[in-house]
Amino acid sequence: MTQPGGKYGPLAALPLPEPGWDNYKFWDYCKQHKLYLQRCAKCRNYWYYPRPLCPVDQSREMVWTKMSGKGKVWTFTIAHHPVLPAFAKDVPLPVGVIKLDEGKVYMAGRLMNVKPQDVRIGMPVKVTWFDASEDISLPYWTPIRR
Repeated sequence: MTQPGGKYGPLAALPLPEPGWDNYKFWDYCKQHKLYLQRCAKCRNYWYYPRPLCPVDQSREMVWTKMSGKGKVWTFTIAHHPVLPAFAKDVPLPVGVIKLDEGKVYMAGRLMNVKPQDVRIGMPVKVTWFDASEDISLPYWTPIRR
């Protein structure tokens, strides 16, 4: 994992993904603050996390498709104890599994701009971006206020 320097050295820093041959396009789009997911050209299924085969029919025929970036909290947890020192200042930390509006696809991520006690299943959210480094922007989720 790529780890930028932190107050307590590299082990205290935010762990970041290392784009590889099978997911670099996803991270390139994220860097542009755009949410694109793979979609099977045959069965039309969306999926996340990026991989070389459709998880439904094993087809290699896929297209990167722009997503609306909207969804609903499908389930969530509140982390009260930081797994790494980098998260110590952020607890309690709401983390959700988001069911995107397009298809049957789910993404896990941090819930921002919401108090832990206010997170609800079914809460509408939209993607927001955290520029974690020069090369990596992470998709986070924030409530859609009505």
